[in-house]
Amino acid sequence: MPGTTLSVLTDYGRTLALAGGERGYWMDHAASGPRYGAYISHDLVSTIDHDYRTLASREARAIGGMSMGGHGALVCALRNPDRFRSVSAFAPIVAPPNQYLLDRVIDDYTSICGSPLEGPR
Repeated sequence: MPGTTLSVLTDYGRTLALAGGERGYWMDHAASGPRYGAYISHDLVSTIDHDYRTLASREARAIGGMSMGGHGALVCALRNPDRFRSVSAFAPIVAPPNQYLLDRVIDDYTSICGSPLEGPR
């Protein structure tokens, strides 16, 4: 997906895929925006299962992230319970500590998801 990076580490029979990207909360954006959630939950999982020696099943798969990635991991796992057995979110951005950050998060989130009052676009 444009604007993202991917590093894959394999050792001791385990595969770890690390995705990096822009400020997108790793979820599908509203309207015609990027589809980061679909990329992580479907495209990336399928690519890793195809290209690496993995156990291609929900029981052998976890998702996690930090900050915006933690939020995205929670959303991806909750929207795709058939794909991930466990989820870890490290310091997910769910409650910003001050009004400036809260306003930024709300602006970012609204530009991605649409207005909470309007629902998804």
